[in-house]
Amino acid sequence: MYLAPRTSTEKSLAELWSQVLRVERVGMLDRFYPLGGHSLTATELALRIESTFDVRMEPKFLLENPSVEETAKAIDRQRLSR
Repeated sequence: MYLAPRTSTEKSLAELWSQVLRVERVGMLDRFYPLGGHSLTATELALRIESTFDVRMEPKFLLENPSVEETAKAIDRQRLSR
């Protein structure tokens, strides 16, 4: 079931995932690896996240925060803690 991203971070992140994974749309509950992600796309996504959100992102982060919603929350927490 597709649930549209709600926050601006979720929307931007979903767009990045869509580009990196080459899928048409990504919902807030979608998980990176089941959508076709792998170690190389995780590295590419981590670099794009760092550039877009100005946060530090390790590719393994997606194992701990596999959905758009979870990753967006972690990004927002990191940005607020500065």
